[in-house]
Order: sequence, then C-alpha cells, then structure tokens
Amino acid sequence: MNQKFRMIPSLTECVFYNNFANILQIPLPKIYKTVEWIIGKQEGCIHMEDLSIKGKCLSHFQSMNLTQVKCFIRHLAHWHKNILSTENWRGKYLKNAITIANFVIGDDEAIDEFLVNCRRKELFHLVDKYRKFSLNTEYINFVNVQAHKDLNLPSVIVHGDISANNMMLCTDSDGNVQNEIAAIIDLQVMHEGSPMSDLSCFLTLCFDGGVVRRQTEEFAIQYYFYCLVKEFGDANLVPKSFEFRMITFLLPMD
Repeated sequence: MNQKFRMIPSLTECVFYNNFANILQIPLPKIYKTVEWIIGKQEGCIHMEDLSIKGKCLSHFQSMNLTQVKCFIRHLAHWHKNILSTENWRGKYLKNAITIANFVIGDDEAIDEFLVNCRRKELFHLVDKYRKFSLNTEYINFVNVQAHKDLNLPSVIVHGDISANNMMLCTDSDGNVQNEIAAIIDLQVMHEGSPMSDLSCFLTLCFDGGVVRRQTEEFAIQYYFYCLVKEFGDANLVPKSFEFRMITFLLPMD
C-alpha cells in the first residue's frame, strides 16, 4: 500500500468531522482539532475527547441486543434525513467508494494464514467460493457506487465500516454496557453511496446469526423506513423513489 493511498483514510476522517458532524447530529466524539496529513510537509492528527470514560465497544464475539439494534436504526434514519435535506455534498465524496476495493484486497492477504491456524477445514471451501466476490473489484465498485442508483435510490453519506468495533455503547457508573450509543467512530472510508449500505453491514457484523440476526431481519428495513418517515414528519416529504423501493418490500407498521 503506497503512502498516498495510506493518507486517504486520515484525510477522509478530517473531512467528515469538519464538514458533516454538525449536519448529521448523531452520537460522535467531541473533536477539538483536526490537522490534515500532507506527505512530506506535515503529520496529521485528530484530537478528540477520551471516550473510554463514557462508553465501550463490544468484542467481535459479543452480540448486540434488539434494543441496541433499534437504537442504531433510529440514529441511522436521523443521519439520512439530515443528509438528504442538504445538497452541497453531492458528487464530492465518491473516491472512497472505489478505494474500498483496495482495503478488501489488503485484508484478504491475512485469510490464508487464518485458515491454517483455525484448523477448520470446512471453511476452505467457503472462502474459495466467496473470494469470487470479495476479490472482484468490478463487483465491489458496482455494489458501492452504482447498484442503488440503478434502483433509483438516492445517495447518502455512508460510514462504510459499521461494525461493533466502530460503535461505542454507553456505560453506567460500574462500566456495564447500556442500550444507548455513546459514539460512532472510525469514519475513514466515509463516502457517497447507498442508504442501505451501513444497515446491511450492521445486520451482517454486529450480532449472532442464529438468534438476533434472524429476529432483526424480520423488522429492520421496515423499522428504518418508519423512523425515516417520522424524521421527515410527513411521508410525502420522503424522496418518492426512496418510498417506492421501500414499500415494494414492506408492510405498514402497526
């Protein structure tokens, strides 16, 4: 990975906090100062508050509960309503949607060693099967840049890496995890993309597949659209193409 490419995440996160934090009005760390990394001229930094005193991340092996799921979806709907109500960002943040393919290819370099160490032979076939998608840069770019446009869904600003490691849940005075979100962090691959991108990533990575995910899949998109309508205050204010695509798959909320 060359130095210019490594610089992109730092620049992107600075841009996000400088340009979007006040617009989106979602749980984010308080930022005191950002300095962009300019190769050969200056080091970059993001000086933010210490989040360890107000929240913690779940581990990869822990699962979010249904109350936490709904909390995230409400924040996502609020995020999307605010960005859909703003126009001057459109067309300016497309680059990261394409560079995501480079991150995926870089991550793939560690998979073979993982397979050897985990000693789970049944995974070899699955990895070989899904590498046809994960290493296909044309497919990755289509998913991140074009697919939602073909469905006439409006673009939004996408986090791009929603996982339990990039979401801090509030803690009580004893350090116990609560159901509210303290901060969404690590916006290094923020880009313009599909309104379903972060939700689908969240559904895939943030809870176990056997129980919570199966339950969540039954209501997540429906609840998201319900929250989006509530954010706009009137279903008629939701972009029509967006409403049509949602109604195609959903039943009315009770």
